[in-house]
Amino acid sequence: MAHRRLVARLTALVETCCDGYAGYDDAARLVPDLSLRRLFERLAAERRTHAQELGGELARLGGSPRAEGTVRGALHRGWLRARAPLTALEILRECTIGERAALKRYDEALAGDLPAEVRALLESHRRRLAAINEMLVELGESLS
Repeated sequence: MAHRRLVARLTALVETCCDGYAGYDDAARLVPDLSLRRLFERLAAERRTHAQELGGELARLGGSPRAEGTVRGALHRGWLRARAPLTALEILRECTIGERAALKRYDEALAGDLPAEVRALLESHRRRLAAINEMLVELGESLS
């Protein structure tokens, strides 16, 4: 049972990371500012790497990583595209909401028993997400 829970947690995190990179890809396409576009492109690439790393752990544990996000994430991205054009500040705020959701998912995964190597990977990802969230909040404050 513990093994299945671990696989389910990692699968949920892969989906979260897929939502993240799809969201950052959309943000890069929607934002008018070139420097923000480049930032969002870098963050999308970083989130893809996180999904790949988690997928590797899943495969090692006998799970089958799916490279897709959640229905909720897809609906949210569709809603944002329908609302376009958005200001840079609105896009930053939406990205911050996504980061907070990702942090919550990581916190939930880290609350349980985990093999040491999985815990280290998740903690590393979580630290990076927290730093990104802080950076996005600061950017948003500078734009408002």
